[in-house]
Amino acid sequence: MFRKTILRPGHAGIAAQRLETCLTDLPTNYIPFRRRVIRRVRSWPWWKKLLYPITAPFVAFGAYVGVCTFIHKQHRPVLDDMFDWNHADEYPMEEWSKVEPTLREGDIVLLMGTGSMSWKICNTAFVISRLKAGSIRYSHVGVVVQPAEMESRPLLFSRSGGSSKSAYKKEVIARASASHEPPKVLKGALMLEAVDNKDINCPDWQGNVRHDSVQVVEISKRAFGSQDDRPCYHRFAVRRLQGFEWTPDRRDQLRRFIDEHVGQTMDKSPKLMIAFMFPSLYDWLKVRTSNEISCSELIADLYKAVGVIQKRVQRAQVPNEAKTGGFTIAEVPFDHRRSLEISPAHFAEGLEKGVLDFAPGVGLGPEVRIPMVQPPKEKLYAA
Repeated sequence: MFRKTILRPGHAGIAAQRLETCLTDLPTNYIPFRRRVIRRVRSWPWWKKLLYPITAPFVAFGAYVGVCTFIHKQHRPVLDDMFDWNHADEYPMEEWSKVEPTLREGDIVLLMGTGSMSWKICNTAFVISRLKAGSIRYSHVGVVVQPAEMESRPLLFSRSGGSSKSAYKKEVIARASASHEPPKVLKGALMLEAVDNKDINCPDWQGNVRHDSVQVVEISKRAFGSQDDRPCYHRFAVRRLQGFEWTPDRRDQLRRFIDEHVGQTMDKSPKLMIAFMFPSLYDWLKVRTSNEISCSELIADLYKAVGVIQKRVQRAQVPNEAKTGGFTIAEVPFDHRRSLEISPAHFAEGLEKGVLDFAPGVGLGPEVRIPMVQPPKEKLYAA
């Protein structure tokens, strides 16, 4: 019933040769993709085979940066809406006149500039953070070092003196109506920052105009400053320091830190973005010619000086103080992360985790967004 096939010696080799010939003559579309890639790579000269694995990571990184830049540009209108009073129902905001009296030492001030350098800083932070949206909101950071001095209001009424019920009711109504108006600011809150100050020439708290240096300025003059009717910042927010007690010793450390750093040169090199990703490479390039510092590095150093960011301790070998030589085991303090690696984006909400090594119980509160253009009166005094 079935036909029996007998393979003679040599038939198997001929069949295999014919099969190989058929596969070779097939069009390229019928060959699996993996086999086509292998054939193409094998046909390359040796120098091309050596160059491919070297250039491939750089090409992939360039493509990743291109994707980040494209997403950043597409996301900018949404970020601008978050600081626009027309979208206050969707994105909660607070007026600066109500926020300023509540600021205390150590609170963070976040700003977004309008220049090209600010855009580069945000784009670099977006690349480092692996496409986290919070990293492209701000390009500049400062820290509050002195609260605002507010006008002290006398009490509108007193329960003593036997006032009548009608007079008491009138005083209550008068006090309720006056509560809509914030108290007068005698002296605005001050912040410490490292800034170029070449756009608005904002004077510091002593009336001196500094450029490219660390200075103490009034927050309202910096944030709401403009040049030729063009605002220098278009995003503004604060984050309050929580769980940290300002003892007299810590306040003394704060004052000493300010005295030591005011006037220090600001690092404005375009290569500063390298430090956020590769700080050792930045040191090796020797970009800094003097004792320069960036805005975020300044805040990180201050937090470390007063104890907001803790210093960890590790056991290591250190040379003996005696001339006998040798080593001894001692506890050496070290930082979880260098201040040079910290960018302004790391002070944004949600991005400080794993970067800012706060002391136990210490942290930063949620972002309080402040509109750059104050709302109209009907919205200002609504409800």
